[in-house]
Amino acid sequence: MKKFLLTMALALLAGVTMAQNNLEFTFTRNGNGATVAVSGAEGVTATIAATSASNAWNTGGAMADRTDVLCPNTNTSATSESSPITYTLVIEGLNSTVTSVAFTHIAVNSGGNLQPSNDVDVRHCNFKLEANSEVAGTLSNQNIWIPSGATDKTIAFDDLEIAANGTLTIKLTLYKGTSNNGCFYGLTKITLTQPEEVVEQEVPFLTQVTASDLMAKTKATNIAIKNLSYTNNRWFVGNTGAAPYSAEDFTNDAIFVWEPVEAGVAGSYRLKKGDTYMQTSSPKDFGTVDNAAVFTAVAPGTNGTFNGDGDSNLYITGSTDANLVRFVKGNNWINIQNGAAGTPTYNTGTGGWTIHYVYEVAEVASFKANITAAGFATFFAPREVTIPEDVKAYYITAEGINGENVTLTEIENVIPANTAVILEGAEGEYTFNVSETGATAVSSNLLKGTIINTNIIGQAYVLGVVEGETGLYKTQMRTVQLSSASGSASVFQNNAYKAYLPASAVPASIQNAASFSFRFPGTTGVENVVVENEVKAIYDLTGRRVSEITEAGIYIIGGRKVLVK
Repeated sequence: MKKFLLTMALALLAGVTMAQNNLEFTFTRNGNGATVAVSGAEGVTATIAATSASNAWNTGGAMADRTDVLCPNTNTSATSESSPITYTLVIEGLNSTVTSVAFTHIAVNSGGNLQPSNDVDVRHCNFKLEANSEVAGTLSNQNIWIPSGATDKTIAFDDLEIAANGTLTIKLTLYKGTSNNGCFYGLTKITLTQPEEVVEQEVPFLTQVTASDLMAKTKATNIAIKNLSYTNNRWFVGNTGAAPYSAEDFTNDAIFVWEPVEAGVAGSYRLKKGDTYMQTSSPKDFGTVDNAAVFTAVAPGTNGTFNGDGDSNLYITGSTDANLVRFVKGNNWINIQNGAAGTPTYNTGTGGWTIHYVYEVAEVASFKANITAAGFATFFAPREVTIPEDVKAYYITAEGINGENVTLTEIENVIPANTAVILEGAEGEYTFNVSETGATAVSSNLLKGTIINTNIIGQAYVLGVVEGETGLYKTQMRTVQLSSASGSASVFQNNAYKAYLPASAVPASIQNAASFSFRFPGTTGVENVVVENEVKAIYDLTGRRVSEITEAGIYIIGGRKVLVK
């Protein structure tokens, strides 16, 4: 997997995009002159002049009533620049580099009518573009004939870098090419392309896509595939040699490339991982492109019952979920559960293991988390990230659970990859940047996390505030039908990039506890604060008593946590 995938952070990135802005110049001919209309920018004005060997504004024949067409000469026999047609556009008010100049035209015959639409390649012109008296580009023997069914044609100078600050003079020079009885040229529009300012935007790491979205892709796209099954609740990773699912909620192994068979053309695709492709012959492994399976993506549709053999998601009949996807090869589709040793195979069937949710994967370098007024939040990311200043991160071990309390163990500087944590800090939004320090994984952490909203089977504890007390509280469960054969299950939804404590990780003797309050490193239980002489004692979060509050933060006052701003 490419390195950038190893350094991705999850959630939202403050990213940048470079857009383009097109300025269009159109004309109204009036006698021996023309006015210019500008669209696409405010404060930009322009004038135009035209010269030729003869009547500068002659339109000829049927074109006489086309006042939007500048036609300096319907025909010229000039084969060199000694007797050309020229258009000179003087622009005021530009303040950005020009990257492309395009000229849209009609072509007419000697009677002033549009050239016959028979696609004969016999009308060529040479083009020279000058910007502020310097040659910006030349195009030789350009076919200016109008294609069948079209009303005009555009000749463009691309990949330019023309400085445009204040006044810009664009001059187009045309003369006959080697295969031409005349230029027969009439200008209708000039278009300048400028890059817009860099725009910052929030880019999600994962964006859910439908089968229709996948079938519209014309470029190779990174995707992650999640099976419909609740029971395994994992991401498809293809041939791992052991199982078709990742061992964690999400890893790089879950990322594939959805690659068009023909570059730039939608409609048929291959699944690529690294430099290998899912194969079409047995075994269904990953190998060379020569034997790559060719897929389409389809929605399962509203017909049929998807009930599996006891481990499908909700018992689905007549589903209208637009996000469901099947990867089809011929009359079969990928069946990611039944493949031996984790190798996918192709089968018919209506089981949940043939149905997927698919996410487009973006490259990101940071993400954000919000700490509430209570001073805490949970967080999960499968990449290591740097802990922002004034924020603390904690995890929970089996040794830290005692009675109705959990002692939190602090992580300093960097949160290791795939480590669910509890965050502590003042209320606000914080940015976590991807780190490449190679932080050691925390193997004893009991907290779990997910990167999308996920239904989890089984009871758990999640962060909450009840009657002003912040702690871990048992989740509210709901019942879902798993399949026609296996009955129902109790689930709760864990939100994207959030953590939870599975009840199964808690010692059996206290698994019925309704909640757990927090203890912090170096304390013996700051929840039991002594009140002396009817005066409420004040403690900081390390358990040290303070005589007065001099800095903002969270304090224990009268046995309760209080956020002081």
